[in-house]
Amino acid sequence: MRHFPRSAGPSGVISTRWLVLVGALALGQVSEPGGLVAQEDAWLAKDKAEHFAASAIIAAGTYAFAIPLWECKQPRALLATGVSLSAGLLKEWSDSRGRGQASWKDLAWDVLGVAAGVGLLWGFDDAPAACGPPPAGGLLDASALFLPIGPFPPPIR
Repeated sequence: MRHFPRSAGPSGVISTRWLVLVGALALGQVSEPGGLVAQEDAWLAKDKAEHFAASAIIAAGTYAFAIPLWECKQPRALLATGVSLSAGLLKEWSDSRGRGQASWKDLAWDVLGVAAGVGLLWGFDDAPAACGPPPAGGLLDASALFLPIGPFPPPIR
């Protein structure tokens, strides 16, 4: 099992992969006919407020959902960011396929909404920012899944 230094953490790998995926999706949208275009698309419009609000609500809700799953803020924020940005990207991808008007400005408001939603809950969350070092058995210690009730596997009788 690979261990990451505490200063780098696995989030550097996750965020790099995320950026590559987002970049590939964005390039695919630009190259497609009817991709992300800005035809009479104002920065301040009702749909931009809807994108901001929806992204903030999804991000905050996902962060709140993740609170009992992790003891620190970082994985909660990563999950909330990923889920909310994925929702925004899927919406724009759907729009680029003819179900609406795809827009880079909508994505920008999605990112601002994600930052607001995650930032709000991060500010109120009193958990430590980063998790401690991985357990002795590695990041995934399968022995923690079994209750110490006897030998494993059980003897055949």
